Amino acid sequence: MSIMGFEPTKLIQAVLNHDSSGVSRLLASGADVNAGDNQGKTALMWAAETGQVDLVNALIRAGANVNARDVFGWPALSSSAYERRPESVRVLLANGADVNARDKDGKTALQRARSSEVAQILTDAGGQE
Repeated sequence: MSIMGFEPTKLIQAVLNHDSSGVSRLLASGADVNAGDNQGKTALMWAAETGQVDLVNALIRAGANVNARDVFGWPALSSSAYERRPESVRVLLANGADVNARDKDGKTALQRARSSEVAQILTDAGGQE
């Protein structure tokens, strides 16, 4: 299904529909956990930036790359910081997300953070500007 150029995988569609059983079913049937949409965003990126921590954990357990980047160079940590998702940020950091990864504009997750709570979490984890 393509909506105005957006082409999600079935796994991404399940994440966007908040369908945890669908995500589980797709993962069990061998869906590529690291496949991205036409912007390079993976199911993990979508789950993290929409604050679905249960799905973030499930996707990481299934082998999702916490440091994968979209076409703009944004990892899940940056988009989670931008979307003010402290729990997603914590889970990503606990699972090896690079706190100082820079996107194509040279910005880190700390520079993308739009809440003081998220900024503090990133700073405490060694985040730099």
